[in-house]
Amino acid sequence: MRRSILLAIAISSSTSGVLAQEQPLTLTNAPLGMSGEFGLGNIGQTGETDMQGVRVGISGAYRLRSTTDWPLILEFGIARTTAEREAVTRRNTSAGAPSLVTTRINPTGTADISTDLNSSGNYSESEVAFTDNTNDGATIFNSTFSPSTGQSSVFAFSTTEAGGGISSVVADGFEGSAGATGAFFDETGAVLLSSGQNGETTLTNKYRESVGLTDAGIRLSTVMQMGNGWNLSPRGGLVLQTFDRTTSSINTLDTEDGFETINPTPDISLATYTGLESNMNGLSIGLGVSKTIFSKWNLSLSADVGAMHRESSYYVREAVSYNNTQVMAIKGPSRRVTGQSNLARISMGVSHPLRNGGIFSVRAFSDLTTDVPYLSVTETGNTSAIRSGSQSSIDVAGEENRIYELKNGRLRNSGVSVGLVFLF
Repeated sequence: MRRSILLAIAISSSTSGVLAQEQPLTLTNAPLGMSGEFGLGNIGQTGETDMQGVRVGISGAYRLRSTTDWPLILEFGIARTTAEREAVTRRNTSAGAPSLVTTRINPTGTADISTDLNSSGNYSESEVAFTDNTNDGATIFNSTFSPSTGQSSVFAFSTTEAGGGISSVVADGFEGSAGATGAFFDETGAVLLSSGQNGETTLTNKYRESVGLTDAGIRLSTVMQMGNGWNLSPRGGLVLQTFDRTTSSINTLDTEDGFETINPTPDISLATYTGLESNMNGLSIGLGVSKTIFSKWNLSLSADVGAMHRESSYYVREAVSYNNTQVMAIKGPSRRVTGQSNLARISMGVSHPLRNGGIFSVRAFSDLTTDVPYLSVTETGNTSAIRSGSQSSIDVAGEENRIYELKNGRLRNSGVSVGLVFLF
């Protein structure tokens, strides 16, 4: 009896994932098949990220040789899983407690701020003195007082050859609150110190993370009939993966949260952006089995392993914004490394022929890639604000606050997708 070869193509796993199966169906003379898929995916890395997103892909299979035994099939495909998440946190200062935000490296300078509430009114003061990385410096001093029935605000922005300083003070007699801010920056880093009475200053952090995993591959496979309706499909070929991850963390200080003064004080923001990408390519081998279980529904199982060469790189960038305008871009560290990653993946699916000659498929997959770098951040604790009574201050000179380095972890990718196969 002539064997019928069905090119049942579906994204079965995270590397090319195109699976050619032989089934005892009546679909013959179909040398080419193309498939599209859509589904949900999960991307996780040990101790770093675990996110759910969307997966889309396209794949195909072409029968190079049609024989009663050992047909030769070329499979190819590409798919991508993407996921994003955002978080916003707000922190109000209380009872004059200082809030300190720094970049990776401190600039050189001092900031002294103070706030005070008493029966006569509200008082705040800010003094900033700094020297930028070109040895150009500046000093700014601001103070303001508001009686119990008034509001007052003062701010100043001074620039140097390669940096700038910001001093901002507010007092609100109606609310019984006061706030003070001192900040300075240059091409090496930035410091932002703020303090408020009765929650006057508010620090908002907006965090965003995006991850993506692209899988592609091309391989050769064949199909062997094992008896009792079981079909065996060994395969091997090239596999490629690209994993990318970007983050942004923006800290914005509102020095007059809760009210508007006649002269509003502009917001101040310190932002950190990171990016990481790993490109992997190598060889994989695998084995699939399939069987028609009932009413032309076909069950398929597959497993693959592979070894890949890996190239990874990362960058860190920081920025200072004042009055919603970026005033300084700070270049951080970057690095490129190479290594090897290993891949293991399994998948399971069911498919059914459609009246128009196509095939409907549902498939679940899970894979694991070893030794994929992630960006580790270590806080050094080298910078802290000193508080004495109603006064808060800092004195810095190039200290390192965060250490960035690449570490390896296991990358997990799993999901469920539906697909349509079209035979030509």
